[in-house]
Amino acid sequence: MAQAPSNTSLIDKVALELKKATSAGVDPGDIAVLTLGGQTRTDVGVADRIGPFEVVRADDPLAGQHVIADTFLRFKGLERPWIIVTELTRATDRYDVRMHVALTRATVSCVVVATHEEVRGDPRLAAVAGASGR
Repeated sequence: MAQAPSNTSLIDKVALELKKATSAGVDPGDIAVLTLGGQTRTDVGVADRIGPFEVVRADDPLAGQHVIADTFLRFKGLERPWIIVTELTRATDRYDVRMHVALTRATVSCVVVATHEEVRGDPRLAAVAGASGR
C-alpha cells in the first residue's frame, strides 16, 4: 500500500511505484496500472505517460512491451505479474466488485495507491495501512 496526500498527487505516487518496480528488475511489460473509475472518470486510464513511463491501453498492439494503464473493466480477464490499483473513489458503485476484479489481475504482486481519505474509507485498507505503518 502506498498513500498519497491528495487526488492530485496520486499519479505522482503511481510513478514512484513504477520506478521502484522497474529498479527492482520488473519489466515494464509485466506491469499494469488499473483505475477503479470508468473511462470517463480517470486520469490514469487516459494518460500517455506516467512519470517517465510510456503507457498504453490493454488492447494496444504494443501492450506486451509497455506498462498498461487502463480501467479495471477493460482489463478484466487479463493478468500481469505486477498490478497497481488506484483512483479508488472514482468507483461510484460496486466498489467491492471493482476492487476484487482489479486485485485478482495480479499474479505476483499488487500495490494499492490511495489517498489517506480513500484508505480511511475502506476498513480493510485502513487495517493494512495501520499494520504497515505507511
